[in-house]
Amino acid sequence: MWRRCLDSVEAALPGGEGEICCVDDGDAGQWPLDEEARARRGVCVIHRRNAGLAVARNTGLGRCRGEAVSFVDSDDEVTREVYARAVAQLERTSADIVLFGVKTIWVSEGLAKRDTLGDRDYGVPTVEEVRAIQKARLLNYACNKIYRVRFLDGNGLRFEPKGMPCEDIVFNLDCLLAGARVAAVSVVGYLYYRTGGTLLSRYKPTLAAGLKMERARWAKLLGEPSQDEKDDSAAEWENLWMPGSPLSWRGRVVWARARYGGLSCTLPRWQRALLRVSPALLAVGRGVFACARRHCYFRPIRRWHIRRLYPEAYEWRPGAE
Repeated sequence: MWRRCLDSVEAALPGGEGEICCVDDGDAGQWPLDEEARARRGVCVIHRRNAGLAVARNTGLGRCRGEAVSFVDSDDEVTREVYARAVAQLERTSADIVLFGVKTIWVSEGLAKRDTLGDRDYGVPTVEEVRAIQKARLLNYACNKIYRVRFLDGNGLRFEPKGMPCEDIVFNLDCLLAGARVAAVSVVGYLYYRTGGTLLSRYKPTLAAGLKMERARWAKLLGEPSQDEKDDSAAEWENLWMPGSPLSWRGRVVWARARYGGLSCTLPRWQRALLRVSPALLAVGRGVFACARRHCYFRPIRRWHIRRLYPEAYEWRPGAE
């Protein structure tokens, strides 16, 4: 999987020029990265103790010697033309960040969707332009962008090193709050494979703090959310997760789906119903559902659920666009 990722990045470098920095953050996997680096030109490897995704990215940023930087997770891929198009847009405009599209692929469900914008130079985006970019779900990732290193270093911008989820969107909001000039290209350049084990889907004690940090930045950037951006379950989410809540300690039994189409975070309806009866019953229900899904009994329901959330999702087969 990581070799596939490395191959895609190597093929995408414009003219073969650039540096690939692989950060081994000391997780359980034994990856022969040093052997790969010796076999490939322009690949360096950094070994460090495990401290999470944000620290690994900050380590790579500290090592970066180029004028622009992009991030890639080791289980994803980039398309061949993406960096050439993004770098050309960076040079053509005065942008500090260039966005490109994302193709999200639910591997086991056989579904995919595309989120992209057209070619455009936003300059310093207005509030309405930021809302439009977020409506396309392109602020949720750090991997679908190239950043001007001079801008990041000049403003001291780094990922939050506290092991929080949502560090991508918090980092992007920090960039916008620092006055980043933004441009976009229409190419779908990042292939985001979802296999059911994403970091956001796992419980973390810092989840509430991460969401609170994100909301604070949204409020500072956009002001008070409009009524359309509020969700009926936002207050329920707040009661569940915020410190001091009578249910916050029971967060380990709650599987949360964070939806960033505005400022809303919701629980699926069936889980809310179980939660009203008892958090313990919710834990049992989640366990039964996870066991059934592991054995593919619920695959049709999962497909329906994704299609309901993302009406633009379409059938996908390996190797097909």
